[in-house]
Amino acid sequence: MELNHQKCVEMDRRSFIFALKACEQFCRVLEGQSVHCWVWKMGFDSDLVVRNGLVHFYAERGYLDFAREVFNQSFVRDVVTWTSMIDGYVVHNCSEEALKLFNLMLVNDVKPNEVTMIAVL
Repeated sequence: MELNHQKCVEMDRRSFIFALKACEQFCRVLEGQSVHCWVWKMGFDSDLVVRNGLVHFYAERGYLDFAREVFNQSFVRDVVTWTSMIDGYVVHNCSEEALKLFNLMLVNDVKPNEVTMIAVL
């Protein structure tokens, strides 16, 4: 499966989110990385929602280093960004890293939501 960008198809942030979700559900990591390349090429790499989608995609698939790299490169982070990374650590048995990141989240004055608290607990 190759990601093919057609000139007649207008890509927006939703396109990338849906593509990443499909790659996640079908365990297609290489295609997800291809989506990441298109995100960068088309200038959506600074879009918070797209970046959150990338963090979530990599974290869910167990590519925690890639997830953390996208997380660290995000100049703007919201509770979704933090929770996606924390949950990725929890799901892949990195509890210590999850707690460290949760503490860092609190230090950065980001208020956890219900989803964050469920992940941490």
